[in-house]
Amino acid sequence: MGNGSKTESVLHKALEVDSSYTEAHYVLGFLCTVGPSANPKVAKVHWQGVVGLEQGTERSQIAQVHLAQLEEDSAPLQNGERSLGCQKSSIASI
Repeated sequence: MGNGSKTESVLHKALEVDSSYTEAHYVLGFLCTVGPSANPKVAKVHWQGVVGLEQGTERSQIAQVHLAQLEEDSAPLQNGERSLGCQKSSIASI
């Protein structure tokens, strides 16, 4: 088990204790957007959690930027563009 998996596990356990722990949502948002276990759908849930829990904060604004990027990345391709695709995640949905 790599450090990323341990981190994810600890953060998920923290959310089981306190689902409004925005730091956990914030970090999981990042973890779910990179690496071999990237899962944009799960990342979106975490970024939305940050926005909903910390409206108007700098962290919320950063999360909104990441949400916008996820939306842009998932927009239908046009004019012959090709998608590189994403691997499915082993991260459990929340």
